[in-house]
Amino acid sequence: MLSFVPFIFVLNFIGPLSALQDNDSSICLLTDAPNQCGAFCLSALHPLIDDNFHSQVKLDRIEQGVESLKNASEGHFGSVNSQIKNEFQSLLTKMEISMLIDGQLLEVYKKLEARLNGTEGQLRMFESKMEAQLLELKNQLSAFQKTLLEIPSTIYYKIKYPKFELIGSRYFYIEHYIKKTWDEAAETCREMGGYLAAFENPEELTAVMSKFFRWSYWTGIKRLKEDGEYISTASGKPATVFKAPFSFGGSDIGGPCVLLRGVGMFEFPCNDEKYFICQSDNET
Repeated sequence: MLSFVPFIFVLNFIGPLSALQDNDSSICLLTDAPNQCGAFCLSALHPLIDDNFHSQVKLDRIEQGVESLKNASEGHFGSVNSQIKNEFQSLLTKMEISMLIDGQLLEVYKKLEARLNGTEGQLRMFESKMEAQLLELKNQLSAFQKTLLEIPSTIYYKIKYPKFELIGSRYFYIEHYIKKTWDEAAETCREMGGYLAAFENPEELTAVMSKFFRWSYWTGIKRLKEDGEYISTASGKPATVFKAPFSFGGSDIGGPCVLLRGVGMFEFPCNDEKYFICQSDNET
């Protein structure tokens, strides 16, 4: 930097010197410029040298500061970069762990879902079985309640009508050993708490006849003299169930009492002695 200053000064000095050469009256020839102008040049350049020195010192300081700042920045950015790398690596690790956990959770979820579906199926089967068992229990309970309701009635009939037996849905007594006239048989049934029997339906008639081991039995069916209608003497209602064949309309041998035989129903003289059938109620 200092090597250019004397050159600039010499150029500046030569310029005025050439001007003096044009003026013959004021020519000053330098024969030994370094010796003749050294002191002057040094004194003139001294401020520039000082400024250059100070500038160089400042420049060195600036370079040192920049270098220091650069080193500090590199250290800081290196630290930040390392921290970012560490955090990024930690984040990646967490993500990997999270993905692993998610995968495990998904697998667990699938297993639980499969087990849940299986459990639901088992529950539905169990519910179906329980419903079937409950229905069966209800039916058994209903039958048991019906039996309980029938027990008092059975006991009642057994106490009140000890000789009567349940045939179908009603109680009957069939006298197989003592013969009586129709009126005597009716009186005997009344003494037992019942009536000479009529029948609700053909099935009941068939069930009663299945108990027979005699030839003929008096029934509670009788023909009215006024209009010839056959009624049940127990209820006073028209008789509707007969055993075919049936001899209607009175007969030469008497009537109007109806006799039940294995081969049909017949009018017969009421004073004839026969076995007989009683019923406990007066509904039919």
